[in-house]
Amino acid sequence: MSKSTPMTLGELAAKAWPKFYAKSKHPAPHRSTMNKVLSGFGEDRLVHRITAGMIEDQADAWVAEGTSEKTVNRRLAMLSRWLTWAQRREWIQRVPAITKFREDAGRMRWQTREEEFQMMRLLREQGREDLADLVAVLADTGCRRGELLGLEWENVEEGWIRLWETKGGTARSIPLTRRAREIINGRRVADAVGPFASIKPRHLEDHWNRARKEMGLSDDKGFTPHCLRHGCASRLVQAGVPILTVKELLGHSSLETTLIYAHLAPKNLEDAMKLLEVDR
Repeated sequence: MSKSTPMTLGELAAKAWPKFYAKSKHPAPHRSTMNKVLSGFGEDRLVHRITAGMIEDQADAWVAEGTSEKTVNRRLAMLSRWLTWAQRREWIQRVPAITKFREDAGRMRWQTREEEFQMMRLLREQGREDLADLVAVLADTGCRRGELLGLEWENVEEGWIRLWETKGGTARSIPLTRRAREIINGRRVADAVGPFASIKPRHLEDHWNRARKEMGLSDDKGFTPHCLRHGCASRLVQAGVPILTVKELLGHSSLETTLIYAHLAPKNLEDAMKLLEVDR
């Protein structure tokens, strides 16, 4: 397509898919986000006529529909990626300003050890030993669900798991606790592809929600499998692990994300204030 020919958003998305998303290990979430962007702005919308005001109005409309600001930001990030690429390819002359919402972290929700053990017990009572194992390894590694569900045996070494394709965009290696190592080694017979490859994401969601109800936490919307990742990070920080090490273990793309947990290291603050003490 020549750069003088008007391009629709649908055409740009079709070009962007094989370029950025098709080879991802987990393309489904990208496809879902792409569909939301296309339905929001319209597949027939001419790319060069998309304005900053149009983008802002659509973002506000999504929020008004009940979509979280975090999810809206993910859609805006995808649109920004497409438009920036289109400008680089000289399909459009400029990229309109895209203002994302400021996400309020609020009170971070993570599971207590008691909640973790209760969840594992209830999952076993449901006959899902595999999900109980997954919960334990998520809690001990801080991995994202998709990272463990997509993990293959070739990326599991003695005492380590190697992640080559991550959400943060960088590969990382994670040492395993004794519990996580024993669980993973014990699953070599159960699954030929990877420790948890046979588990579908919806299985975890469905059984987690059932157990959450039994725990009396139906109204606690923050108590999701993702809080296991928060719990891992929180315990590391509270144990005095340097924040940069926590960043590397969790695979955060920016230090700003990891700093959400920094206030949980009270000993660091106490040690710092001792330096200000003066003798009278």
